Amino acid sequence: MSSPYQNLLAKVNEIHDLEKASGLLMWDREVIMPKAGNTIRVQQITTLRRLIHQMSTSDEMGEQIEAAAAELADAPYDSDEASLIRYLRDQFAEARKLPPEFVIRVSTISGQANPVWVQARAENDFASFRPWLEQIVALGQEMAELYGYEDEKYDPLLDKFEKGMKTAEVRAIFNAQKEATRPLLQAIQERGKLVDDAILHQPYDIDQQKAFAHFIAPKVGYDFSRGFLGTAVHPFASSFSRYDARITTRWYPNFINPSLFGTLHESGHAIYEQGTHPALARTPLARGTSSGIHESQSRMMENVVGRSWGFWQAYFPVLQEHFPA
Repeated sequence: MSSPYQNLLAKVNEIHDLEKASGLLMWDREVIMPKAGNTIRVQQITTLRRLIHQMSTSDEMGEQIEAAAAELADAPYDSDEASLIRYLRDQFAEARKLPPEFVIRVSTISGQANPVWVQARAENDFASFRPWLEQIVALGQEMAELYGYEDEKYDPLLDKFEKGMKTAEVRAIFNAQKEATRPLLQAIQERGKLVDDAILHQPYDIDQQKAFAHFIAPKVGYDFSRGFLGTAVHPFASSFSRYDARITTRWYPNFINPSLFGTLHESGHAIYEQGTHPALARTPLARGTSSGIHESQSRMMENVVGRSWGFWQAYFPVLQEHFPA
């Protein structure tokens, strides 16, 4: 006979599988899906989002969480089991604040807005996307009200990216950065010395860019046996398990930076996901601990590693082999 925790884990595995199936449909939309497929794709994703919300907020789910919590009341605080129960309790309470109709509306509108954004970006036509952006912002405001807040409306939305952080804290960080960077920017501008970056803006064969991207990503730790490099309008990384963490970038024929640093940035995200422990598979613990930590990994690869002197001492000769003068 299964224990309460084992029963809960089986349900969590099912929900997690549905979430990853939804994520795979979204990845496919951005990378491979033909343009004509979006209407049905939105419906497919919305069906999965509805089922996920239904399963995640059911009375049965709440009862299973509490039964498992009682069973493991003496488990160490930092054990996988106790950590999962804490996470599920929090997510259960938060998800129950969102009506099913709202979840469906968010999925539908955001999915319909995506191809409009793609076309508007290509044509530099903000006006065509503005009505959709206004709807998305309105949904965010409605979501904040549904979650509830004590101080600022953005607090409950920020909480989904960085648990427990408040808008006022972010504002204080930004203000401190402004105080430091504004004088620096002014000093640079007053100096009037421009760096000649013409070498970056010249013909770069896209096939060679792709070859170099496939060379450089493993050098920073990305495992292509558990990954894939695709092409997208805007670079992103998607993880479906530690064994399938994919990256994307974009290619410009006369500017190498977007593909190069996009590859390094998204590799940082995916390396983090490839490093999750196998024991956490098919649970929400098999992911980055927060958006901030996740971004620190991508920025580290892009900027700390990818823009370092030592990095280019090693790999500039290889770049020259791909793009001889």
